[in-house]
Amino acid sequence: MEVEICFQLAKPDRFGALTMIVCLCKGVSSSTIDAEVERGAKTVGGVAKACQAGTGCGMCVGQIRDLIRLRTGDASDDAAPDGMA
Repeated sequence: MEVEICFQLAKPDRFGALTMIVCLCKGVSSSTIDAEVERGAKTVGGVAKACQAGTGCGMCVGQIRDLIRLRTGDASDDAAPDGMA
């Protein structure tokens, strides 16, 4: 799984949690996405609405899905924001 490889390369933040930038267009980190999932965003569209991740070029949508799946065990197959990949 691509996300697992990325997390192996990620560095701990100042609190000791592993974090990486997932959405380069909007500058959204994995920690931010995790926090939005904890707040109830269970789809890519929900995460996009909450923090704008995935609303730029769309290249990170797969990683966002993987992060949701890692956190919840499931990721609804909702459409990417604004028709992105």
